[in-house]
Amino acid sequence: MISKNPGNAVIILLALLIVAGVGYYAVVKKSTFKDETANWETYKNESYGFEFKYPSEWLIEEIDRTTVFKDFYIRIGKNEAFDSLGGFRNYGGQKILVHLFNQDCDPGSRGSQLNRYEFLEFYGGEKIVDTNINSFRAIVVKGTNFTNAEEGELPPIIPDIRLTALICSGNEDACLEMTSFSLESSKSEELKDFFIDKFLPTVKINQNFNDIKCVQAFG
Repeated sequence: MISKNPGNAVIILLALLIVAGVGYYAVVKKSTFKDETANWETYKNESYGFEFKYPSEWLIEEIDRTTVFKDFYIRIGKNEAFDSLGGFRNYGGQKILVHLFNQDCDPGSRGSQLNRYEFLEFYGGEKIVDTNINSFRAIVVKGTNFTNAEEGELPPIIPDIRLTALICSGNEDACLEMTSFSLESSKSEELKDFFIDKFLPTVKINQNFNDIKCVQAFG
């Protein structure tokens, strides 16, 4: 028997409107989602098996020290982050320092710690992320260091907020360390949003990275 209670009809109508509204919101939200990294440039290193994306307006520089120090640096950042010689300025501009190293090839340069993750947590600060990137463990540590500011810009010693991500191969033969930092503590959340939510998800690791036995010259 069909109920003729108008109250039931109102409830059913409201329920249908709510379902329709939720569905419409989900569709609109999905269609208006914008991938802020879609137009970023891609850096890809075939020899060592990793890649990442970075803002297209940023500068990038490779520093190959593999023949002497057994490590490899990539500096990326806004134009104002670089000095007149191409190096990083202590103050000014967003930047990320990418460091590929292997302590077994040159133990004196990185100490004799067996577990790089524990080493970073002990000396680096507070661990805020512990995840996996392409089956490789990745952690992010937040720390504070003190930096010498450049003359005329800020007091001689100022604190900087650093976020450091570490990804090591299965047996830690090779490690990829990525650090982004800001000299303004008020921008800590902004730094986390950029580094953790935007930059880190673009990092990809492949099997070549796991096969590295010693960071050495290539080409």
